[in-house]
Amino acid sequence: MPELLPTVPPMPKPLRLVALAVSVAVAISSLLLGGAMVYGALFEGDPNWPGIGFEAIILVAALFGVGVGLNRFREGPAMALACVIGVVVVGSGLGRLTEVQNPAAVLTDAWFLARMAAGFALTACVAIAVVGRHPNGWKTLGIGLGLLGLLAAISIGVYTGRGLLSGGGGAAAAVGKTVFALVVVLLISALLCASVHYLVRAFELGRARDDAPPADR
Repeated sequence: MPELLPTVPPMPKPLRLVALAVSVAVAISSLLLGGAMVYGALFEGDPNWPGIGFEAIILVAALFGVGVGLNRFREGPAMALACVIGVVVVGSGLGRLTEVQNPAAVLTDAWFLARMAAGFALTACVAIAVVGRHPNGWKTLGIGLGLLGLLAAISIGVYTGRGLLSGGGGAAAAVGKTVFALVVVLLISALLCASVHYLVRAFELGRARDDAPPADR
């Protein structure tokens, strides 16, 4: 368990400005999309009340994101922004599903893709803010990502050459293939555990004590 930070560091101003701009854009998009749905429900006989509800929730979340950008949540800006991300991503997916009525179509919907881009930008802000709090944060994150990349490369290689593990060859070949498969499984499991450990630790290093006061600006 790493030593927790004595104070909650403020989110760097450049990151707050990005969060502010993205949150404002999400809020405007929610007003436009929700307004169009309300107009359709009132004047065109095409009500989509669940979609309107999701857009209203996303609007509220975006306003909290604006608050983070304005440094209003100094006790936990990263956690507040993480909550905003969750609402925007999940709410956008469910909201667009009420409109297009097809899960596959949601993945190619322009509004949904734009919201996912906004969620990615806010996630980057959170990651940079939290990992950058500790001197070893980026090094630990890099190790975790490197192990994750190695895991992906081995998994792709195994999947590509899966045909080599099938077929005949006699009892000795069958034993060899079984041993090889077990070794690969153990290696993949070890890499998965190690990568998750380092990735979690990178963010844990930037955690402050539960009773830690916010730092001065």
